[in-house]
Amino acid sequence: MIQGLNREAWRFSGIAILLMLGTGWPKSVATAAEPGAYVRDARLSEGKRVAGWTGLFNLGASFNLSINDSVIGKLEGSNTTAGFNIETGGELNREESEWRNRMTFDETFSQTPIIRKLVKSNDVVVIDSIYLHHIPDREWIGPFVRLNLDTALFQGFEVRAAPRTYAVAKRDGDIEAIYSDHLKMTDAFSPTRTKQSFGAFVDPLKDERWDLQVRGGLGFREVFATGSLAILDEALTPEVEVKELASYFQTGPEAGISMRGKFTDKHVTYRLDAEILLPFYSRGAFREGMSALDLMYRELSLRISFKLFEWASLDYQFKIQKEPLLLDVTQLQSNVLVTFNYSLL
Repeated sequence: MIQGLNREAWRFSGIAILLMLGTGWPKSVATAAEPGAYVRDARLSEGKRVAGWTGLFNLGASFNLSINDSVIGKLEGSNTTAGFNIETGGELNREESEWRNRMTFDETFSQTPIIRKLVKSNDVVVIDSIYLHHIPDREWIGPFVRLNLDTALFQGFEVRAAPRTYAVAKRDGDIEAIYSDHLKMTDAFSPTRTKQSFGAFVDPLKDERWDLQVRGGLGFREVFATGSLAILDEALTPEVEVKELASYFQTGPEAGISMRGKFTDKHVTYRLDAEILLPFYSRGAFREGMSALDLMYRELSLRISFKLFEWASLDYQFKIQKEPLLLDVTQLQSNVLVTFNYSLL
């Protein structure tokens, strides 16, 4: 049954992409920008959609280096943090059709006097595509189809200043003891999360400061994580407890909101996303006695950017999620960094 559901989900996704390409391409439109031209931020102009393409391609980099030599109260050596981010996307509007696409890369690595190995502290790749069909004379409501992929580019490691004993709980119930100063946690492109959903949307607010969208429908989620590990350390034990993860699939009613906007003459921008999925079918590391509410997926993410100069910004990123079939703890990530930006579009 699950294989059938997966095939239907991917088949539906493929048909949706073809529909997007077929209905979204601007063949002959009356435009505020010429067809095929890129117009930055055009869609938010006066809260109205602008026909044609709206393009975005930003490159960013961050770097920090501090060196201490015989400084009282400071560790000897150097601290290095370096990272880069890429944000690209395109938005196409044609009559009742709207197609939004976004892809982001966020990578950060660090090195300290205690841990001399270069370790990644942030590694996120997100691809998101959503097609919305606005009902004539009721542009604030209509059906939608959405595809999303979330993964990591590089392998992940747990690194310690001195060797420790890792107690790895395998999925078959065995415990493997590993004595080392590091432990490989994930492969490249693992875990990979995919989402497909369709339903109806409502745009109750749409202007430059407050662009709010509410969605509801049926969602499919699949996470590929077999072989990945997660730290579940108990402070009272000498070992470092580790759990082996498993892939899973869920489907059920889904609800989500997206809000974005700009303030103070576009010097402050933000994006807020939240979604939940209440599964009526799940496959994976299922535990007896767990209800649909216990298995509900929840996610909230926020990104705020303060423009310091035309070429630099202070960025804050926050994400919290709960996916009980993968790891029954709340996952939280927060980053603050100064980014040097260069916009190609």
